[in-house]
Amino acid sequence: MFHGREAEIAALDSLLAEAEGGEAGALVLRGEAGIGKSALLSRTAEAATERGFRVLRATGTEAESTLPYAGLHLLLGRARTHLAALPEAQADALRNAFSTGVGQGNSFLVSAATLTLLADIAEDQPLLCLIDDAQWLDPASRDALLFAARRLDAEPIALVFAARDDALPELQQLDAPELHLAGLSETDARKLLTSSHSDLPPATLDWIMRESHGNPLALQALPTLDRPDYSSPYRQPAAAIRIQQAFTAQIARLSPPVRNLLLTAATDASGDSTVIRTAAANLESGAVEHPSVTAADRAAIRTAIESAVPAQPGYRGYSESDRPAIGSSEHANTPDADVSTDSRNPADVCRDAPAGAESSCARMVVVVPNAEALARAGAAVLEAEQAGMLVLEGDRIAFRHPLIRAAAVQSATPAQRRAAHAALAVTLVEAFDDRRAWHLAAAATGPDERAAAALEAAALCARARGGLAETTAAYERAAVLSPAGLDRRRRYAAAAHAATDAGNLDQAMGFVERAMEFLPESTAVQPQPQAIAQLISLKAAIERDQDRPRTAYRTLSEAAAQLTELDPQATGQLMFQAADAAWSAGDLTAVHLTATQAEQLELPAAQRIRALADLIDALNLEPGSHQRGATALRNLTAWIDAEHPRTPAQQVADANQTEPPALTEVEKRSDMPPQIGAGGLPESTARKAVGPQTHPSMWRDTDCLRARVQVVHWHLLMGDMAAARDLASALEEDCRAHGALGMLAPVLWLRARAEILLGQFGQAGVDAAEAMRLAADTGLRVVHSNAAATLALLAAIRGDEKECRALASEPLARGVAPANVHAEAALGLLELGTGRPDAAFDRFLTMFAGVNRHGSTASLPDLFEAAHRVGRTDEARDRLELYTNWAEHTGHGWAMAIAHRCRALFAPEDEAGKHFETAIELHYATAEYGFERARTEVLYGEWLRRRQQRVEARRYLRAATETFERLDARPWAERARNELRATGETRTAAADTDLLTRLTPQERQTVQLAAEGLSNKDIASRLFLSPRTVGYHLSNAYPKLGITSRRELATFRERV
Repeated sequence: MFHGREAEIAALDSLLAEAEGGEAGALVLRGEAGIGKSALLSRTAEAATERGFRVLRATGTEAESTLPYAGLHLLLGRARTHLAALPEAQADALRNAFSTGVGQGNSFLVSAATLTLLADIAEDQPLLCLIDDAQWLDPASRDALLFAARRLDAEPIALVFAARDDALPELQQLDAPELHLAGLSETDARKLLTSSHSDLPPATLDWIMRESHGNPLALQALPTLDRPDYSSPYRQPAAAIRIQQAFTAQIARLSPPVRNLLLTAATDASGDSTVIRTAAANLESGAVEHPSVTAADRAAIRTAIESAVPAQPGYRGYSESDRPAIGSSEHANTPDADVSTDSRNPADVCRDAPAGAESSCARMVVVVPNAEALARAGAAVLEAEQAGMLVLEGDRIAFRHPLIRAAAVQSATPAQRRAAHAALAVTLVEAFDDRRAWHLAAAATGPDERAAAALEAAALCARARGGLAETTAAYERAAVLSPAGLDRRRRYAAAAHAATDAGNLDQAMGFVERAMEFLPESTAVQPQPQAIAQLISLKAAIERDQDRPRTAYRTLSEAAAQLTELDPQATGQLMFQAADAAWSAGDLTAVHLTATQAEQLELPAAQRIRALADLIDALNLEPGSHQRGATALRNLTAWIDAEHPRTPAQQVADANQTEPPALTEVEKRSDMPPQIGAGGLPESTARKAVGPQTHPSMWRDTDCLRARVQVVHWHLLMGDMAAARDLASALEEDCRAHGALGMLAPVLWLRARAEILLGQFGQAGVDAAEAMRLAADTGLRVVHSNAAATLALLAAIRGDEKECRALASEPLARGVAPANVHAEAALGLLELGTGRPDAAFDRFLTMFAGVNRHGSTASLPDLFEAAHRVGRTDEARDRLELYTNWAEHTGHGWAMAIAHRCRALFAPEDEAGKHFETAIELHYATAEYGFERARTEVLYGEWLRRRQQRVEARRYLRAATETFERLDARPWAERARNELRATGETRTAAADTDLLTRLTPQERQTVQLAAEGLSNKDIASRLFLSPRTVGYHLSNAYPKLGITSRRELATFRERV
């Protein structure tokens, strides 16, 4: 019987009803310990079962919060039969997360697999997922569940998360209702108390009512306290503490074997009854380490334990058939095999011993507890159950309430807790489970290389499963326990890398600083310069991710100055990064200073740094710079080609380019791979030789992907939009195939930028919107801002002022180029398109006067048009010459067409016509760039009308109107119609613009893929949605497109 929870029960029942109707939803329960969250979850599970739901439930535990995907395994481990229905890459990722597969982990593929698996389970019956004590979920499980919950839409799935007050703020990402459970009213509290304790004296009852504050568990636990001091005038501890005190008092009255059993279960938290009983027996009878192990010892251990403890499924997804017996080596090839020297990589099979993990430690042997100790441990389990401490669920042991677990730990002394951890570590001696490493660490009383090495192995396992937060925690603890300074530095650096990958930049910076404390003072220690360079590079990368490029430049420059005499190679690497950071900060003087210093020092990287400076000059339209910039782009791309082999998709994109970068003398330098140049293989053959066939794991190289993304960006900035789009499409294919969502976001943003300039607004909106979603998922603030600025530009073209300003606000607030420049450009174009050229000109003029003009070239034509409209062409004339020079050197017809249009605006009346005619001719020689062509047509039409050439003017104004309407460029279409009316031809607004403009970005993306023939399942896998959600988007899109079936999508294939 529930007292006083009618509103909460109604909300939970409503959630179930919505899920029954095919509308996925989530709800968060919050409240202090004992307030009734778990009871409400149990009641909801019963109600859902009666409705025909399948119920999956998991409870987070503090002891498992460092084990990647422990919570997800508890929730989904029994649904592994559905893995066969998942896309292969997702199924492999989830198996690897549960340590039942091999291969490199990928957190985003695991998240996508979680989404697909939940949707697949819900195909046959509605699904309810209950996650209790969510504040203790391991971060990897938490992120996977939140990723899936945010994308569930049209599925019969309900998720309920229960968490303590103010814990787990990440739950706010769900945008789901939160119910805060307060204490019961006095009336309801008294009913609950007297229903179970009807004979309490009035004074005791009043004391309990005061102390419990309506907490249901306190109402049940406080009556068990001995001699409560209900007359005390002093403030008593909070209800949760009083409840725990009550449980502590109950535990103190239990026998030593039961207390040992409870302490062991609380310390391990896995719920594995086999491990807990064996460890409890070890804790009681003792277990020691011995420096040698014989085959006879191993056989005796195995026989003794297996005869006393029935085989049970293991924690990390073992089945009955593949579970290794406790005390045995699953991978022993001979009777005397030593698992502590297993040669395999932990990233390949993480449940096994990593190579050398205990090479410096004594080999361990368990002194098996005798049969009596094991029997007492078994009896202790039953006694604890009868005392209301534990609940037995098949082969698992669970505490009746988390506060009982806390009381079991608090009841023990620090030495007893360490002993419990040691007993568990010994019990798991040959399992090489992540838990063993953490138990060794908890048992340590000071620096301990054995525990540190085990934690380092656990970190590798966690990374292989994709658990970055858990990887970070393991490396950090390993560093703390490392006796040697060199090991501490290495492990802190590894923790910093993992924290950076997880997006925890402040934490990562702290690790870098700690790692640098352990650099030897003597530079004679080698390879000291490289170690310094690696740490400095990481520190600067974090500073740039924190939007502090100037600080990163100083960090890199100062370190490079210290290493000049020690290691020219490392110095050059740092100086190249310093030049790039200076560019991001808008300090072009520092870029050139760095290039000059590198040349004076004759560093191996000097030519690269000068090439970067030349490229930057070209991008900032410095006089006479474009030819040098084009050469620099070829050389920089060639360096990247040599160091980072291309995937098949990228090679196809390269083959589609009309003029691939030619081999230059720079590619023959000594710092290139030896097989290229230097009298070895021809360049084309060499590139094939370092292709994906010889680098099967290339796609996992984050540096490679980042380098390729940089190439796309350079092509974009140099005006080669088609190449940027095609190269980005190739990268997209690779990123999607391998779940590299962290790199997919910038790829999609860059492609969206290229598509805007190509006039492909619909696809640009789809790409930018997905980039923004993925950037939010992956914590990529820079990409999020850039994508927002891109969407702001599209809103400006549509004339949607409110959305444009809202989207531009974030990048403007951050003030980091190019996002802030693009946001300013979007607002300027909005002003220009909506008939406010004065405001547009002032905004553009301010933007171009800024120190950092990174990304501003594309907006120069907007500045010129605004200057023309307000009669201030003299203030922009010098920039027109720079833009014209840039356009001519690009060799791209679209750029030269726009340059001629702009020159027509600044030219005398008798010269303007020939520039317009040349621009029109160049536009029509280019298949794309429709928006820019229409802008030229409307300006030319206006010029012709003013010269009384109305018939000729109508020809261009009609074409411009049709293009603007097709692109949904509403203010521009209205302007073209007004000009057309001024010629004497009336044209009303089109009754319907392109039907595709009615679709949301996600609907358009879904329609596009469906029109290409992909099934709902394939589309879902590609877009990280569920198949049912894909169907939902298609069903919403059909009426907007005026069709009724998938077959009719073929008519939209080319247009979409």
